[in-house]
Amino acid sequence: MTNRRSLGFLIGGAVVLTLGAGVLVHSARLAMPPLVNTENILYQDEYRLNGAVAGDLVVVGSALTVETGASVGGDASFVGDRVTIRGAVDGDLSIAAGEIVIDNAAISGDAALIGRAVILSGSFAGSLNVSGDSVIIRDGTAIEGDVSACATKIEDERAASAEAATASGSGTIVPCAGDAVVEPLAALIALRTGETLVSAATGGALITGAVEVLLPFVLAGLTSLVVTLFPRQISRIEEAVRAEARRLGGLGIAVFILGTGLVLALIVALALLPPLGILLIPLYLIGGIALLVLVAAGWITLSLMIGDALARRLARSAARHSRPAHPPLIHAAAGSLLLSVSFALLSRLPFGEVITAFLGLIILSVGVGATLLTRLGTRPLNRVPLVQG
Repeated sequence: MTNRRSLGFLIGGAVVLTLGAGVLVHSARLAMPPLVNTENILYQDEYRLNGAVAGDLVVVGSALTVETGASVGGDASFVGDRVTIRGAVDGDLSIAAGEIVIDNAAISGDAALIGRAVILSGSFAGSLNVSGDSVIIRDGTAIEGDVSACATKIEDERAASAEAATASGSGTIVPCAGDAVVEPLAALIALRTGETLVSAATGGALITGAVEVLLPFVLAGLTSLVVTLFPRQISRIEEAVRAEARRLGGLGIAVFILGTGLVLALIVALALLPPLGILLIPLYLIGGIALLVLVAAGWITLSLMIGDALARRLARSAARHSRPAHPPLIHAAAGSLLLSVSFALLSRLPFGEVITAFLGLIILSVGVGATLLTRLGTRPLNRVPLVQG
């Protein structure tokens, strides 16, 4: 009766804390100002600006146009298939589109343009950064800052552009600086030429192969160590598996299903109520560690049982009916190696990953159920019949 009352208090307290956290999060959301002012963020298939916008402007659509005489008082960002600017932008201009046309526009800040085809004319008070397949700078375009152009084809139609650049030091076209910008990633950039592709693939294959070879031995060593340090606990888990493997397997599967449901619940909480989801992450980490301990204990126990069965079979073939004299840690290491190698070979077959996952779930569920009911082997299995009705 005391255990039931304690469990009831625990569940009730958890419900109250969850509801309280939800109320607090809702109140905080109502009290906090919005992180982003969405007043001038527009999503339209076709957008045309004929007047003036006092602040920043962000437009996402298909065909976007800022007409002659129109102006944006702050920064402007456009994302679409075709963007045409004929008016004025007092701040910075950012455009990502298939086709970009700056037609006698006045840009007071810096401009960053990414498009397949870019045509420029007008005045740019700041620097100009262009990336695309083709870039055309019309005659009469005034650019006070430098021009960084990353394009396959660049045409500069400005009259006497070379002499003007030499005299004033402005409007200079700088070759694509993409590699310099991402200089810390020079090794990845080198992959474009194929020079390091073979070595990178070889190194990755070597690392993967080393992990596949060493992991079974690491698991075997860990299994032997745990069996040596906790012989009584592992023995109780083993007795439980031998006594009621089917019932324990069902319990283990229920534990895995519960874990999957809790993970999905955390994902939903992070999506709908991020603060509450973040608060629950430490609890989920503790639960994940507990599940990992259950899986490890089940693996070790099953490895010991498989190794012991293998030793008995070898003893019979040698006509020795007595129990082998090898210590349990040898049996556990052998069983762990056999399980690891078996799973590795099965994964190489057609649909092997699915088969391995299914068999692993069934086998480990028995160990997890036994470990859970024996309280990590701290007490023997209590065979309590399930009474219905």
